[in-house]
Amino acid sequence: MDADICPDSTMNPEGLWRSQMLAWEKNPGQSCKETSSRKKPAPGSVEKNRIRHAPRVAAMLKGLDLEPHFSILDIGAGAGTLALPMAEKVRQVSALDPSTTMHRILTDYVMEQGITNISCIQGAWEDPDIMNHLTPPYDVVVASLSLGMSDIKAAIRKMEAVACGDIVLYWHVGTPGWEKMPRALWPTLFKKNYHGGPKSDLLFLVLYKMGIYPRVEVLPCRFEERFVSLEAAVKSYAEKFCVTDTGLFPVIEKYLKIVLIRQGDGWVYPIDHVVMKFQWRAGDRPGVDYK
Repeated sequence: MDADICPDSTMNPEGLWRSQMLAWEKNPGQSCKETSSRKKPAPGSVEKNRIRHAPRVAAMLKGLDLEPHFSILDIGAGAGTLALPMAEKVRQVSALDPSTTMHRILTDYVMEQGITNISCIQGAWEDPDIMNHLTPPYDVVVASLSLGMSDIKAAIRKMEAVACGDIVLYWHVGTPGWEKMPRALWPTLFKKNYHGGPKSDLLFLVLYKMGIYPRVEVLPCRFEERFVSLEAAVKSYAEKFCVTDTGLFPVIEKYLKIVLIRQGDGWVYPIDHVVMKFQWRAGDRPGVDYK
């Protein structure tokens, strides 16, 4: 590979990842982790979520080459967006998520549906004792849009330690659709710019510096957020952004009037984003102990 297109050997991509993740977490409002933890379980939420993300999940499943005898670890499983359809194709899925709310939603659904091959684990991948709750080795380790980890290098090493097959990471490319609103509104709402966190270009550099040269695929995605009224949309985003001053609600409403699409009796916010998939087989790198 030509020197001018190789990553700079003096770069510290994991340090850049850590600093960008910290800036993301320090944004005004609430973080993704806080948002998922504060969500209230709603009847039918799991099915609605599966329908909402069906096209993206179908594309992901197609590229995983799952086998009936596989044991899968899903890191950041949420309400089972990937875990549930994967469980239909494999022997066992360990669904790990740090959010007590997401854990409860998925656990309740698994029990209600009588699903016996999903093990729901509440905890963060970074937890020192998380290994005590796992059953490695796993044929596939998946982390789908769930790499909110400060020490990304240590997180990847831990994934390699429990995998006997492929490790598959999905992460954001460019500016995801859901970042456009906070980027536009933060200067007015909070007098600060919005920091979107590290993206796939930096993740690739982290992997490259670790001696990992993954297969890479780009997946364009789209989903929608639906609201019964413009007022409901304003209220929803004000709550999501932790905007308690009702005097700022018109700022959100003005933006939503531009981006929302009227459909029937409700309103739709279409969100387009691009996901990059990184996939490699544990043990492919020489000089690494995977025991």
